[in-house]
Amino acid sequence: METILVKHYTGNEETAFKAFQEDVPQMLFEGYSPINQQKISTPLGCGLCILIYFLFFFFLTWIKLNSGISWGFAEFILSYIFLTSLIILYNSLTKNRGGLMVTYEYRPKKKEKTCSKCAETVKLDAKLCRYCGYFFT
Repeated sequence: METILVKHYTGNEETAFKAFQEDVPQMLFEGYSPINQQKISTPLGCGLCILIYFLFFFFLTWIKLNSGISWGFAEFILSYIFLTSLIILYNSLTKNRGGLMVTYEYRPKKKEKTCSKCAETVKLDAKLCRYCGYFFT
């Protein structure tokens, strides 16, 4: 049995937290206690950003070649800044997508206890220590 278990709850923040709350009683019954929670956001990935930049600059080059308009360095940089601001805006609007990642630790229930008089281990339900005769209350 694993001592550390990581579960991912997907959806927006509310649905992921609701799924987590519904799952906790079953996990506690199995002996797993949540020890860490981390919100997961899924913004636009780096690879997709690079692809968008590549397509955008390819489109600018195609316009430049077909229209006869010369693009200066300033226009090129301004278009880059404009595209970057659009991607940042998209990331901020979609920040609620993602989910919740919860780390659980296995903590088995105790089946034994220690006698406070003789320090021997006895069963949890014992009323009398079999080693020294101490009565548990």
